[in-house]
Amino acid sequence: AVAITAVTSEDRQALGIANIQDLTNLTPGLSYTAGNERITLRGVGRNTNNFGAEPGVANYTDGIYQSFASIAGRDDIFVDRIEVLRGPQGTLYGRNSIGGALNIVSRRPTDDFEAEMRLGVGNFGQRKLGAALSGPITDWLRYRAVALKEVRDEGVYYNFGTNDQEGYEIDNYNAEFQLEGELGDRFSFWTKYTGGNYEQAGPPGGTTTSNGEAPYD
Repeated sequence: AVAITAVTSEDRQALGIANIQDLTNLTPGLSYTAGNERITLRGVGRNTNNFGAEPGVANYTDGIYQSFASIAGRDDIFVDRIEVLRGPQGTLYGRNSIGGALNIVSRRPTDDFEAEMRLGVGNFGQRKLGAALSGPITDWLRYRAVALKEVRDEGVYYNFGTNDQEGYEIDNYNAEFQLEGELGDRFSFWTKYTGGNYEQAGPPGGTTTSNGEAPYD
């Protein structure tokens, strides 16, 4: 028996799971530290992000190994489900999965035409706009195209030293294109291209160390 928590895109919308930190509220034994991208399962993980240190929890996206878990926080317009497998998973997921595995499965092209749009607004100048198109090109070829943009222009804290709003600003975008099809009865294929950029600021004063250049408040 394997202990698994599987969260679909519908579950994420219903429960308000927007990132991997929210996922920890639903998954027993899962913890995550965003500051250093550290994920642990049942207390097994890693204490450093050095390239030579292997994690104790393996992260996979559509069967491809990933070094970091933050991709699990992609909007559910991209992700079909997230599977958290607790306990050693070395048989299927390699030696980096002594604590478990985080398996991310993308939404795939559909047999019928579908269109979806996301629009959101929030405090501190936050806006989100996304769209997805999916459907058949021919009787053997299907496509899916997705794009999402999210910004938060204004910081969430007031800095009395600089007279500015600072902290947790966002400027992210992500786009993806997929092709899926069959050639005859014995050959099928699926290909995906993904691109994007993530710019997310931390808390105010996060770089005000002895060698930092940020203004002190």
